[in-house]
Amino acid sequence: VSEGSQKCVAVDSTGVDGRAEIFGVLCDDTDATLGDKTAVAYMTGEFNENALTFGGSDEVATHRDAARVMGIFFKPTISA
Repeated sequence: VSEGSQKCVAVDSTGVDGRAEIFGVLCDDTDATLGDKTAVAYMTGEFNENALTFGGSDEVATHRDAARVMGIFFKPTISA
């Protein structure tokens, strides 16, 4: 969540406005480059780490520990 705006942005460890902290995982790809979009985010769960994207040059390992504290778990594969 970008500090002061209550809007979510891609988590990016170099951010200084709140975006350095993971908040959730978006359910679907969401392109908000042309304006704000409404999207659904999971606040907990297990997620395929190979299907996730992050801001900047961040990778899964950058956010794994902080996500775990929130109940968000990254796994190499998720079984159905």
